[in-house]
Amino acid sequence: MSVAGYLGKPAGELRLAEGDVAGRVEGAVLEGKLTVEEARAIEARKTWKPGKAHESVEDYDPVLRSHCRLDTTG
Repeated sequence: MSVAGYLGKPAGELRLAEGDVAGRVEGAVLEGKLTVEEARAIEARKTWKPGKAHESVEDYDPVLRSHCRLDTTG
């Protein structure tokens, strides 16, 4: 199969089945209760906090402004 065939395939679900992990099993992903994507989404929701955004482009980091070509001074 060509590389294009692999890249075009949907990823599917990353869920462990019972017996896939030997020894001590801790956590919802290792127990097969959540997929990896679901667990990462839960962690992302925990860390994201709504708050005040930058008021202007000048508040951004200078390297970010330069990289995004938002710097009007240089």
